Amino acid sequence: MAGRRSARTHARTGGGTGASPGNVDCQPPHRVHSTAASNALAESYFASLECELLDRTTLMTPLEARAAVFDYIEGFYNPHRRHSALGLVSPVNFEYATMQTVVA
Repeated sequence: MAGRRSARTHARTGGGTGASPGNVDCQPPHRVHSTAASNALAESYFASLECELLDRTTLMTPLEARAAVFDYIEGFYNPHRRHSALGLVSPVNFEYATMQTVVA
């Protein structure tokens, strides 16, 4: 049955969106193996999220929870939390200090 693709390959390639059998990538998807370091990073993040947001807030609906987590990540965790890669300064303060040295 040359020219026929399996349903699995058909679904992965877009299901008839112009992909010819010669252009089909039949390699299995790469698996990401977690390490102790990546697990520790995730554990640290979720511990911070739980301590700084979830333990201090009563959330009634999944929509409220989504909005609260988004506000926490974009409003505090990313811009204001101190990062060891930046010399234990927040990204906002790091950018401010960098701009001051560039302007001066």
